[in-house]
Amino acid sequence: MATFTKYHLAISKDLYLQGQAGNLYTKPVPSHEMNILEVKSDYDMFSLLIERTGGPWGWTRRPRYGEDNRQSIQKLLNAPETRLFLLRDKQDIVGYCLTTAPALQNDLRQKFNHHALPDHNTIEIENFGFFPEHTGKGYGRYFLPALFGALFKDHDTVYLSTRSTNHPRVVPFYESLGMQVIHQETLLDDLIPSFHPHWKPPVYGT
Repeated sequence: MATFTKYHLAISKDLYLQGQAGNLYTKPVPSHEMNILEVKSDYDMFSLLIERTGGPWGWTRRPRYGEDNRQSIQKLLNAPETRLFLLRDKQDIVGYCLTTAPALQNDLRQKFNHHALPDHNTIEIENFGFFPEHTGKGYGRYFLPALFGALFKDHDTVYLSTRSTNHPRVVPFYESLGMQVIHQETLLDDLIPSFHPHWKPPVYGT
């Protein structure tokens, strides 16, 4: 049976400040007309974002984001801890980030302690990505540090998980901006097959 590797990464506020002092985040801005907008999302808007961003990497075939979980996704979007950030160039949306209160297991909290990361007051990046036509243009090196700056106003640690079914450069990208791989695990493939009746192919809007 097919498997994938799940990577858990985190960065503390102290590590972020060290990187900031060491000019880790002083990359050229891809465009002078970029802005970050925080918005409230509903299920339809989130579905479009996740299809446009993660469709090529199987995000839309994960059980967590399936149509059967519509109510739980809407509950997540309505949670007071959840925030949705859009990255725009001029007026065009090029990517987004959804942050949530983490549901960390005890063994993962132990990994936090092992790496001297605070295991309390943590925020999780649930989704972070760009529309396919906007990848590889340097947007990530602007967007993620900007998010760090916003999130560390209220939190001590930023955590996220990613998997080997995503873009092959995603883990090195996060590490290059100061995040640490605190744990990795091999899991059974959970993607819904494309022939499954509950899976719908991505519909890219204009």
